[in-house]
Amino acid sequence: PVKNTLFIKTGKLESYPDYYVIYSTTGRAIKKGFIQSEDDLKINVEAFRSGMYIIKMKNKFGSIALPFIKE
Repeated sequence: PVKNTLFIKTGKLESYPDYYVIYSTTGRAIKKGFIQSEDDLKINVEAFRSGMYIIKMKNKFGSIALPFIKE
């Protein structure tokens, strides 16, 4: 579970996602952002309510959607 900061871990710089969108379980986009540096891999979710969310990330190699729980 995540308290305040969601950390995105990747292998190499070229595998960083270009951007992300965080969705509620109802499909509503909650937060969006571009990833241009390593600092952008730390996403502040402190203001989110407790519950389940989905983060969708995309780069030139494809996209992935992963669930996470906010405490």
